[in-house]
Amino acid sequence: MNLFVKYNLETTCRMILREQLDKFNLDYRITGMGCVQFADSIPMEKYRSLMAELNKYGIEVIDNQKAILVQRIKDAIMGMLHYNDIPLVKISTYLSEKLDESYRTLSQVFSEICHISIESFIIIT
Repeated sequence: MNLFVKYNLETTCRMILREQLDKFNLDYRITGMGCVQFADSIPMEKYRSLMAELNKYGIEVIDNQKAILVQRIKDAIMGMLHYNDIPLVKISTYLSEKLDESYRTLSQVFSEICHISIESFIIIT
């Protein structure tokens, strides 16, 4: 017997994040896709434990500024493609306005980190 399921990755990840953050009794707010804001700083030992727990679910904590920007680009693209938030402007203009950064910078960082252009990423996604 096969069971076919449909799931929303964003909802699933948010639930896992909430469960893990609550488990560590942290005061937080999930502010967007892939972004958690804390009311106070987290002790390093608790931070490491949280990272280890999230890694069990394939959730990686990003602490590199370029990697964070790349993740924001990917999130914007996924939102555009999967939630029918297709812009009436060029994709370069859309990303630049949404992320408040020049498209040249976005393109250079994305290519440097992912070894693929934003356009190619959109095509294969």
